[in-house]
Amino acid sequence: MAGSFRGAQRPSGGVRWPGALQRIPNAVRLRVSIPEASPRSGRGADEETLPAGLEDLPLPEGDMGLPLVGNSLEFFKDKSAFVAGRINKYGPVSKALVFGKPSVFVGGIDLLEKILVKEPDLLVQGPFSNLEKLAGPNSVMSLNGEDHHKMRMLLGPPFTKKGVHSRVPEIARLAEEQCMEWSQRSSVLFVEEVRRYAFGVLTEAALGLKYPLAGKWTKDAVLDVFRAWTAGLFSFGIDLPFTKFGKAMQCRSMLLEMINKVTKEVLEDDEHEGGLKSILLAQDEQGNGLTKEQREDSLLLLLFAGYDTTASTLSMAMLLLARNPQVWERMKEEQAAIVAEHGPDMTPEAVEAMAYTDAVVQETMRVRPASSGGIRVAAKTFQLNGRRVPKGWTVFPSTAVTASLFDPRWPQDTEFRPERHLGAQGAEARPHMAFGIGAHMCLGWYLSLVEAKVLLATLARGYEFTVADAHPRITVLPMPQPADGLPIMVKSRSALPARRRWNAGPEQ
Repeated sequence: MAGSFRGAQRPSGGVRWPGALQRIPNAVRLRVSIPEASPRSGRGADEETLPAGLEDLPLPEGDMGLPLVGNSLEFFKDKSAFVAGRINKYGPVSKALVFGKPSVFVGGIDLLEKILVKEPDLLVQGPFSNLEKLAGPNSVMSLNGEDHHKMRMLLGPPFTKKGVHSRVPEIARLAEEQCMEWSQRSSVLFVEEVRRYAFGVLTEAALGLKYPLAGKWTKDAVLDVFRAWTAGLFSFGIDLPFTKFGKAMQCRSMLLEMINKVTKEVLEDDEHEGGLKSILLAQDEQGNGLTKEQREDSLLLLLFAGYDTTASTLSMAMLLLARNPQVWERMKEEQAAIVAEHGPDMTPEAVEAMAYTDAVVQETMRVRPASSGGIRVAAKTFQLNGRRVPKGWTVFPSTAVTASLFDPRWPQDTEFRPERHLGAQGAEARPHMAFGIGAHMCLGWYLSLVEAKVLLATLARGYEFTVADAHPRITVLPMPQPADGLPIMVKSRSALPARRRWNAGPEQ
């Protein structure tokens, strides 16, 4: 079984939240009713024409933190705990000062559906200063409305269910190669290794690229440049040659050179069948495809979006499996049954049959989601839960914390229990807002689910693992992940002595 090198026991396989967060007002646990504004006109912030009474509504409750820095330090220390604490203290709509700007944090399923699904014109994409500079202003992330919709349509084919299913054999090959390689080493740092796997899935499986790229760049060489590029995303944004951001901008130029050479080769290759070719040839209703700048910026963003998020989810899944060996045993039993029914090949039908493995991935995203929910800006002044949200204020839709703590089906329940997702249908089966909701929901959400399921299924079919420390310190930037890199030992089951099963010790 999966477990720990260390013998100390700790209770619960769930996620521990600060004690103050255990006392959530009942009102927050329920779906929130939204009062509608009066249609009468008035004057308000920024010379808007506001419905009558809107200018008289109070701002959201909440403190604005320290002078100058506001609440930024507390926010960056642990975004999830910060948001959950404010919901506990101030309710589902609260104000703060983050990034030097007045901000509103929104939690609760009904409120999130209002601003992200039912009335999407209330918000526009937010201030991603570093990411916009490093990915470029022409990516799908930077667009709104019809421009955003058209871009998603052009980029979408490789990420549809049909598109992902066509690449399952290639994803399975990458997963098996990784597991076999890990089993031949004394131990690996799982966080970095699974990033390599995620990068391979996106570039080789989804986009159909072959290394060395353009006959020149190996996967390791591309990854080195890409890592330096991502390091600039969470820096101070000072564009000097010796700073992280300055080096990242240099790496952007190198990545664009790779992208342009590879896209030229793909367009000239009549036999190329990967997702990149479909993106390059896609056209909208007017017959327009991606411009060179849109292609460059969007491919950079796709690489980033599929890199850290999947790695974070899989790293947290391995920790939770180590703490809950009974879940690991049930996954192995499911895979044995699937092999008996579908055969040993990892087919789309086999992946679709992995109900319990799917539940493990979804429960991991629920208790420790990779994304906090994104950033938006109020396009106009509007009311939310009886509070006034002024035009121009930053809005944080807190989808992750809502999924973790305020889902009305299991409010404040952080216990890791995958079976809660079995048998869910329709909206109840959605991946709990871990990928966002509404028009800007993650484009590659289905690919992320499948690649996570395939890797965990590959491990469960033929390997055993041991985590060095199943209770490491968790860092939260850029995504939740073990601070120690998650040292892990993987062994092929066929290589283990027949009289000895992999013993993890007592349940953690």
